[in-house]
Amino acid sequence: MDLLLLLVILMFMSTFFLLLIGLITSKSDRVRSRLKKLTIVKNKEQVSVSLDEEELRKSFFERMLKPVIQKIASGFSNGKNQGASAYQDKLQTQLIMAGNPGNLQPNEFMVLQFLISLVLLFIVLMLCLFIQVNPPILILVFALSGFAFGFVAPKFWLSKQVTKRKSLISKSLPNTLDLLQVSMEAGLGFDLSLSKVVEKTKGPLAMEFKKALEEILMGKSRREALKDIGKRTGVEDLQLFINNIIQAEHFGVGIARVIQIQSEQLKTLRRQRTEEQAMKVPVKMLFPLIFFIFPTILLIVLGPVMLKIMHELGATTIKFRF
Repeated sequence: MDLLLLLVILMFMSTFFLLLIGLITSKSDRVRSRLKKLTIVKNKEQVSVSLDEEELRKSFFERMLKPVIQKIASGFSNGKNQGASAYQDKLQTQLIMAGNPGNLQPNEFMVLQFLISLVLLFIVLMLCLFIQVNPPILILVFALSGFAFGFVAPKFWLSKQVTKRKSLISKSLPNTLDLLQVSMEAGLGFDLSLSKVVEKTKGPLAMEFKKALEEILMGKSRREALKDIGKRTGVEDLQLFINNIIQAEHFGVGIARVIQIQSEQLKTLRRQRTEEQAMKVPVKMLFPLIFFIFPTILLIVLGPVMLKIMHELGATTIKFRF
């Protein structure tokens, strides 16, 4: 048991020193650039911001953890095989659909998974050694379970973020299309109407429209910028709307009328989906009723009766014996 504890401590101490050496031996250009003062533009006025102020604006993850993850990921990004590349492409798609949380790259996310797994492995081993779990094979099972959970948990969280973002975009799409239609009927063009939508609304859909407008200003065609929105979000309703806009622009149909029809259809779909979810509620409530509520009701209703029957049977048995 003491040998196992020593091996675990040595492993984590070696990992810590390798990370420390990697950070110290980083490029000097990066150090010099961080020592310089930064400049930002705010409200069309140039304001000088010191390095400390700029660093304090960042989160703890961006200031402390992300540089370490980037340093480790740069060491593993060179020798990747075809299977790893396919996995990273799939992971890149999920990160984009999730809204690029933490601006993480696929290799950085994989490093984060590995680090979380190591931390949970260390915690589980320390707990097992502290409470003296026996036999040793049970310690190995707990440690591997903690390592597997640490690897799977970030993927589960990423999938939840993708689902949450898609839901937010789907819910806000009909109201956004109404605002877009009103802007176009007021005489604005499609691009200016999109800029009004970005100005008046918030959320992931507004951010996607803002990014598309920036790409259009940089020279990308409107068709490609709109198609990229559908690829980045993965929302079927939004992809259908974008395809209708592209076809209307191609055939010369009024875009405002297309947006109005699309908005009405999306509102109908949203109402139908809400009704579908409401119809599923009785089925979902059946299992809690059977396993949690009905036993409690039976215990409350039949409990006194059963106690009385048991008492009467006990008294009868005693009389019969005497």
